[in-house]
Amino acid sequence: MKKPLVIIINGVGGVGKDTICDIVGKYYKTKVVSTITDVKKAGSLIGWQGNKSLKDRGFLSDLKDLCTEYYDYPFKKAVSDYESFLNTHDDILFIHVREPQEIEKLRLYIKKDGRADIYTLLIKSDRFSQSYGNHADDDVELYNYDYIFNNNCSIEELEDNFMDFFKEGILNEW
Repeated sequence: MKKPLVIIINGVGGVGKDTICDIVGKYYKTKVVSTITDVKKAGSLIGWQGNKSLKDRGFLSDLKDLCTEYYDYPFKKAVSDYESFLNTHDDILFIHVREPQEIEKLRLYIKKDGRADIYTLLIKSDRFSQSYGNHADDDVELYNYDYIFNNNCSIEELEDNFMDFFKEGILNEW
């Protein structure tokens, strides 16, 4: 029997990461988590309104950095989510992680643990090339990903294009 599959997924805002997770969820039992979810909850408690302006994105990046520096909370939460996933009947766990050093730390943890196969996936699009003014968004390409999907297709073409890419790459290796 195959080990469960963990995919650390990344890309700047708007490139289709959540849509891709939803597409895979049509074909496989999936769970999707993010290292920013609880940071957003904490931000809401102190006034963040859920907006995605450059200022808001910078605030969340800074808050996540603090949570990482002082308590390593985003990593610990991702490990907890991974452990919970292993106790389900789901096949694939997507973990949204932005920072290259955090991607590598989580990848190494899961690889060393050995109970799941782990791959990293960057979603890119030529439609998104702006600077966001924070390292979490601006440095997403500073990691050597296992797979890179260029989402330059229409929403109508995305499912077929991504599933072909997914089957030929990650699933073929898994």
